[in-house]
Amino acid sequence: MKDKNCDTMTNTQTPRWLTTCLFYNEPWEEFLAEAVKPLTDVTLQAGIASNFFFSRHWDRGPHIRLHFKGDVKILETILKPHIRDHFDHYFSSKPSMRLEPSYPQVFPSENKWLPNNSLTFLPYNDLERSFPRFLQLDAVTQLLQEAASIALNYFKARGALNAREEAQNLATKLHFGLMYASGSNLEEVGKFNAWAYKRWLDDQSFNATDIHNLQAGYKRLLAIHGAELESYHTALWELIQKHHDLDDKAYTNWIVVCSRLFLALNESPASKTGNYRNQVYFLLKTINNLLGVTGKNEG
Repeated sequence: MKDKNCDTMTNTQTPRWLTTCLFYNEPWEEFLAEAVKPLTDVTLQAGIASNFFFSRHWDRGPHIRLHFKGDVKILETILKPHIRDHFDHYFSSKPSMRLEPSYPQVFPSENKWLPNNSLTFLPYNDLERSFPRFLQLDAVTQLLQEAASIALNYFKARGALNAREEAQNLATKLHFGLMYASGSNLEEVGKFNAWAYKRWLDDQSFNATDIHNLQAGYKRLLAIHGAELESYHTALWELIQKHHDLDDKAYTNWIVVCSRLFLALNESPASKTGNYRNQVYFLLKTINNLLGVTGKNEG
């Protein structure tokens, strides 16, 4: 497939984000563990890129976007050929199956799905243009990488089926760790979650009936599981408060990375360009996306 990177030789001294769209049909947990994780491990260990994360998307066909940050010349000459060889081999040896959509005759070609089991590269400025400005902070980049690494290690350790079923629990742990690092207490976490749920509803293209049904279903779930959830959240919060004593280095490190993020947000002019609460909301949505707790509206 044609390479869309047309600005590869501009501003080569500044680290840039290389985004690869990997068109491979769902479920993705096995693909992430078997194909994406080995590539990211080698790339970072070899120093070919300084940072990475990935995201799930459905526009123009279901696909994973793999993001690497580094020197443009190295990304172009070393990483891109390796990415193509690595995933072409995986697509050939373990192709996914996909039901192709039917299009009317006048359907624009630029909106049609791209071929399954294929990849394409986006222009270098695509990620910077589509993500919030505060993504430029090194602390934000590090947090996204940490969350992506936790997700990939989880999929590898748990197996695809178990990982999908239990992803919500891990997402809750990461969310609570992030909120703890922000200086929030448990009551403030509850208030933020209520605001985030309303914000999520506002972001969707639901009609009044859809919203009513969602809210009614949410209330029914709370009536059944509310006490159990409250007990779980309280126990989790107490555990987080003792995170220095936990025998879970990955989670302890997660809280440290989150703490560094909030220090950077408080000190950086980039954090002033958007609402603080909206920035946390963006990070929580990104964590959910990494783990597969999604609304499939990322496209």
